[in-house]
Amino acid sequence: MGFKKWMRDINSHGFYHLFRWDFWRSLFVNFYLFNILGHWAEIPYCTFMDTFFGIVDENYELWTDPWFKPYWVYGSGVVVMTLVIEPLKEYMMKRHKSVWAPALETFAIATALAAVMETAFGFICNQPDENGVYPFWDNSQLPGNILGQGWIVNDLVMGVMCVIYVWLAYPLVSIGLEKLGEKRANILFLAASAAFALATVLSYVPNPLNQPPANEEVGLEAGEGVGVADGLATGDLEGSSGGSSSVASAGANAASGPSSGTGPALVDGSDAVREIPAGATVAFLGDSLTEGGDFAAAFPAYNVRNFGVIGDSSVGVASRLDEVVAANPAIVFLMIGTNDLDNDAAPGEEIVDEVVANVRGIVSDLEEALPDATIVIESVLPTSDAEKNAKILTLNRKLAELAADLGGRTAYLGLYERYAGSDGLLEEEDTEDGLHLVDSAYNPWYTLIRTLWLTA
Repeated sequence: MGFKKWMRDINSHGFYHLFRWDFWRSLFVNFYLFNILGHWAEIPYCTFMDTFFGIVDENYELWTDPWFKPYWVYGSGVVVMTLVIEPLKEYMMKRHKSVWAPALETFAIATALAAVMETAFGFICNQPDENGVYPFWDNSQLPGNILGQGWIVNDLVMGVMCVIYVWLAYPLVSIGLEKLGEKRANILFLAASAAFALATVLSYVPNPLNQPPANEEVGLEAGEGVGVADGLATGDLEGSSGGSSSVASAGANAASGPSSGTGPALVDGSDAVREIPAGATVAFLGDSLTEGGDFAAAFPAYNVRNFGVIGDSSVGVASRLDEVVAANPAIVFLMIGTNDLDNDAAPGEEIVDEVVANVRGIVSDLEEALPDATIVIESVLPTSDAEKNAKILTLNRKLAELAADLGGRTAYLGLYERYAGSDGLLEEEDTEDGLHLVDSAYNPWYTLIRTLWLTA
């Protein structure tokens, strides 16, 4: 009874007054606040959705955006809820003695409105291309999708958030501003406006707070032909292994954002990035993508051994480590998994987890047999198959997490984005069959390795 009375009390003030300054002041403060809070609400929501549905693109900028970057969809949602749902709530409260009935009606209206808006926006700006790839989101295969664009799960969550906002957040902010008094409330409004303007500028204008530092040690310049990998950046994986690993860009402790395309993403252990001396043995281990590279010609100062085998899988690599160990390499570059993902008998998530488990075993065996060697787990490259690429992106994210967990002399090197075109598929000029690379397409791969390890 106490809670219901309190809810009715805080919502009985009648805040909706379009021609009063205190209404618009409260609306602007909530707009500022929820642009930032929405950013952080998106993190657990996307984590949940990715865990249970596997639908969040690992290139989503959420994972790399600075904490103060406004997420305009949430601020815009606040405006819509205040201007549309708030007056409906006040009207429904006059019709009902109970708090719960108007709250449920608010939830139903907000859910329906979210479904209509999401679906409408989808038809306007989220149509698939000729390959069936959606530019912003793909709900077409999800149970409960609405005409391939909306998704009832999203809409139900929006309904819940709307109830929380119009019944709790908006009234409490409005009452709080009212209790401050006109002068102090206006000062707070001006301070909030200035802070939000600063956050907006810092989020969109290049500055040291959200840009990677230049790497003078390695000397990799923007535009050299190596791209960011798989959307990984500082904050993605730091701390997941107790501080034994970091995320770096070209060997420094920073990384480019997922859409910049100016530098490689690297998850490295404390000793993983080091110059390999000339004459040392270098092993390249994997399938046909590795087998097809002319690494010996690319790195003539080293004793290069290519252990790539056409058609090989992670299980096959694990079975032939003895020959790699016998070569006693100073560094091993491992790329494996694309052939595993062609196993249609297993669900995508299941086969990805199997590959990651096999790679963990491969790296552990190599570390035990070659305690002084650096092990570099390379991301799997994109293909011309959009469905397979979705699995590859998930695999690459988990391989990066694995490298972060292992730390030490184990690194993850991202190559995916360098080879993916604007449609997410393997660039046509880099391949003849949609999977394997033509000879010239190996050059960025060589350049990146030469920049970080094989510098002689």
